[in-house]
Amino acid sequence: MFGAPMRRIPPPPGAGLTKLADPRRVLLGWVAFVVAVALLAAAAWPFGLGAQVRRLQRGFAAAGYLRAAETAAQAVPVRREAALHALNRAVALAPQDSIVTRRAAQLYVELRAYAEGAEWLSRRQPPAVAAPAGAPLDPEQLLTRVSLAQCLLMTGRATEGEHELQQVEAEVYAARERNAVPDGLFALMLNNLAYVEALGRVNLLDALKMATVAAQLEPTQAAYLDSLGWVEYQMGEHRKGAFHIEQAVRLHLPRESAEMYYHLGAAYARLGKKAEARWALNRSLELDPSFVEAADELKVLGQDLPRPAIV
Repeated sequence: MFGAPMRRIPPPPGAGLTKLADPRRVLLGWVAFVVAVALLAAAAWPFGLGAQVRRLQRGFAAAGYLRAAETAAQAVPVRREAALHALNRAVALAPQDSIVTRRAAQLYVELRAYAEGAEWLSRRQPPAVAAPAGAPLDPEQLLTRVSLAQCLLMTGRATEGEHELQQVEAEVYAARERNAVPDGLFALMLNNLAYVEALGRVNLLDALKMATVAAQLEPTQAAYLDSLGWVEYQMGEHRKGAFHIEQAVRLHLPRESAEMYYHLGAAYARLGKKAEARWALNRSLELDPSFVEAADELKVLGQDLPRPAIV
């Protein structure tokens, strides 16, 4: 007969692994797991996250030293030794950081630490590869190469420095011929090339041509007039040089430049204007006590003997 279906009573739920396990064994298992993870993290720390953290820490510290160097270099008077110490710390902490090393290299040049400048600018130079015809100029790279040439000239590597300047000059003029260089950039490149050649006392006729064009394109740019005057000074045209450097000093006000005052003092000294020369050279040293060239020029003035008295 058919009747109602028999109800099947399900078995009671099992206790499961957690309830059946020994609590002490569970605790030991978790401890072992945590220890294993910690050991793996410790093993990977130098190559993974730890290395990244340390790199960031060094980058922050290097940036701090770089800011300290810039502050010391821009102080009045300039604190050159403090700036160089901070720069050395910055590049030691972050030698692979392109931002730190780029600014540090330029600061070395500004502080006339040419050996260090040459080292770090050389590291920033890409392998020498001939640029394809018509390729656009890279202004930053060109300016870096001019600064490197300056360091080479000032550390006795004249042949290398001249070669670098000639290459950059050829590239700039070639780009100008195909109208690929605006007036502002063209004037900047010519000014920098001319000034470095004047510093190294090389290719002065060429430097005069470039400095003249730069000053014509940017007649109110104090730095360009100073470069033109310094080229003329190096060529023995002391009166013309003093005229253009005087213009540069006036245009630069209210800012003052120890380098411009040194140039002005040297030009005055060659013209026999000793009182004016002493004033300009002393002002240069007030702005930058480490300006050796200005101090040397003052010593030369101090060695001049007075005219013999006519009885």
